[in-house]
Amino acid sequence: MITSHQHSHCGNLIRRHLLSVIIVLASVVGCGTQAPHVAIPISVPEEFSDEKGIWQHSADAPSKADNQQIGKFFKRNPDLIGSPEWTGQPEKYVCKGSKSLTRFYWLNGNGEHPTWNALETEGSRIRELSGTGNLVAAQSN
Repeated sequence: MITSHQHSHCGNLIRRHLLSVIIVLASVVGCGTQAPHVAIPISVPEEFSDEKGIWQHSADAPSKADNQQIGKFFKRNPDLIGSPEWTGQPEKYVCKGSKSLTRFYWLNGNGEHPTWNALETEGSRIRELSGTGNLVAAQSN
């Protein structure tokens, strides 16, 4: 005759066994569905050229004046604030031979499929650019 203590003990063993089977099945099914994704980082060139000239990467963070220009752009385009395409610290490029032509690039995606958005400033003028691939493939917005 099975006592209530033995019945409880058997029930616990069955529940543990079923839980173990479920965990093993879940891990086996989960492992076979997808290969792990490895993100390839976007490389930031030290220099590139386009129709405007040679652009050199600046290790300097945006200056106070740069931030004011960037702030004016976002004030005119509030729908872009918080957008994933415009988050993070931009990469700053300065056009060689120009005292005021600067670009700020927000990079997204990965090394295989990079996308970017940029602001080009010259004095008080601001122009929005976007593209895919390397930084030279610009599209004016």
